[in-house]
Amino acid sequence: MSCGVRNIEINPEFLYHRVTADKIDRIILAGGIYARRYLKSEIKKERGTSWNGDYYISLAKYQKGVDLSYDSCYRNFIQGQYAFVIQDIDAIPTRHVDSYFQLYQKLANLPIKRRYSHYIDEYQVKGKISLSHVVGIKIPSKNLVYSYLCPSYIDSNRGIDYFLEKMESVGGKFPFIDVEEEKIIEKENIKEYIKGWSYE
Repeated sequence: MSCGVRNIEINPEFLYHRVTADKIDRIILAGGIYARRYLKSEIKKERGTSWNGDYYISLAKYQKGVDLSYDSCYRNFIQGQYAFVIQDIDAIPTRHVDSYFQLYQKLANLPIKRRYSHYIDEYQVKGKISLSHVVGIKIPSKNLVYSYLCPSYIDSNRGIDYFLEKMESVGGKFPFIDVEEEKIIEKENIKEYIKGWSYE
């Protein structure tokens, strides 16, 4: 194994929260991931028809060897993206909804403990997740260049230059994790690791 890259056993209880280069510096400076309700007013406008609503943070779980269906939160939002890798957090498993979509969407946007989702592997946390629960940054899957709901990075370096630039501007020191390949990569080696990928 080359310097700065080693094998890691992926904890099946890890949870993942998607993060973009445009937001990682803001999250690091804030000291955690916040639900929309607790963000500054100029950020609250970032709304959508999500299942976590304004009071909860959406997370996904990776299930190795499981066929990721259309209804997978991990497949649609995490697999082809960067994401915080989170551990030891009290997350609420959601109840899968495949009917009465609009009714349950309204319920999901209320600050109630029973949580609903269209996705089979979504979990939610109320309020805030401290960065002390973050063990690293998941990198986009090597073999996936498109997620159904989120177009992935299709350039050869998967947007790592800009991502590192934003991280380093606020002193972010998280290692990177290749979940599917079960590798942990030190920040100083991540550009070489990604650019060294070969595609057959």
